[in-house]
This record gives sequence, C-alpha cells and structure tokens, in this order.
Amino acid sequence: LMLDAKNLPESEAAVYALEAMTASGRNQKTNPKISVITTAKDGEGWLEDYLISWTRQTYENYEVVFVDDGSHDNSLAVMQQVARKDSRFIVIKGDGKGRSAALNTALANASGDILAIADVDDVSMFNRLAATAQYFGAHPDVDFLSFTIFDDKYLNRVGGRPADNRFCDLGARSLLGMPGRFPAFAFRKEFGRIPFSTEVNAGEDFGWLSKNMAAAGLAVGHSIPVPMTYYRKHEKSISTN
Repeated sequence: LMLDAKNLPESEAAVYALEAMTASGRNQKTNPKISVITTAKDGEGWLEDYLISWTRQTYENYEVVFVDDGSHDNSLAVMQQVARKDSRFIVIKGDGKGRSAALNTALANASGDILAIADVDDVSMFNRLAATAQYFGAHPDVDFLSFTIFDDKYLNRVGGRPADNRFCDLGARSLLGMPGRFPAFAFRKEFGRIPFSTEVNAGEDFGWLSKNMAAAGLAVGHSIPVPMTYYRKHEKSISTN
C-alpha cells in the first residue's frame, strides 16, 4: 500500500486535484520549510519504520524535531545517533513531564513555516510533506489541514465524526468532536499560539485545536481525502488506553 498508490483508488481524484491547483499558478509560496513534530516515550520498537518515513520524503525543505519524553529504552540514543549523521533531525531530551509538555518543547524549537504532527508509532507516505506544501501554497487562506489515515482494515478514514470524508470543513467538523486524526495534521506556525495543556494526559490534541481555533476567530481548515498516514493500533497507544 505504501509503495503503490494504485492500491488507494479513493485518493486518486484528490491527488489529481492537488496537481491541478499547482499548475493553475495560484501558489504563493511553493517551497515553505516544514517542521515535523514528534514526541515519544519508549518508542524504540517503532523507530525503524518511523525513520523510513522521514528519510525518504520526496520534499526537501524540512526538519524533524524529535522530543524524547523520558524514555526507559534506547529511543533517545538511537535518535541522537541519527541526528549526528543527518542534520535534518533535531533531537531533544525532554523532562518526562508528559506528551503535552513535550509537544510544547517541540513547538518552541521548530523553525518551519508549517508544522506537521507525526507520532512515532505511525508511518507517513513518502509524499506527505510535498502534498502538505502543495496544498498550503494553493490555499493561502488555509490555516490548518488534516489528511485522512488508513490501517489494516480501512484504506481511507477521516478519523473523526462524521465518517464521510466528503465533509471537508474542519471548523464544522469540530462541532461534533475531534475533526480528524492528529498524526495526519499540519498547520501554519502562527496558528498554534496557545500551548498544549499540561493538565491533561489524554485528548490534548482536541483541547489544543479547539482553543487555537477559538483564538484565531475566522481560522480556515480543510480535511483532505487523501490517506497519508498508516495509523498503527497497539496496546501501548494513548488512544487505546
């Protein structure tokens, strides 16, 4: 599935639409720097797939900000070794105060114009960053977006309510709950002014998004019906527990 886009037929029309937008000349900034934001605790078992995702991106102007949230395994050591060889990776040793605090640390150290969330246990398509830059360039009014996800059972899931992926306005979707999956989420840096709340240990993505949407007033967000992230379910994930 990762290597053959033909196995994701529902996304074909959306991909063509992205290409048409670029060809139309509506892009304002075609090569923005993107910061990929990852926080992890004891994620060593997922690092091989994670690194394949981010070292093989077709887009070139990006960095990966990886904050280790007090791991007890070798996650930090492995990522520090990667960073010594690849300058695109910025690895930070966190203080173990939880995902929200680690996310705030990552945001503070990101230098990109656009930020993309990537969990260590998920796998992103190799063209995710290229499509992200493409969409923001074609839509200068868009503040944030969410691609769809796929897993072993579903090839194209919004990840929020309603399940119909043709309902694409994230502001309207947010009235029913979390509008999309955070591991497929991206936003302009100026959108995320309010930090993540360190008072919660789950659902911090929904609280953060809701507050920043309220603060931004007329913020515009779209759900893009292109499956860009393989969402891995396992017993250690925060969502599962």
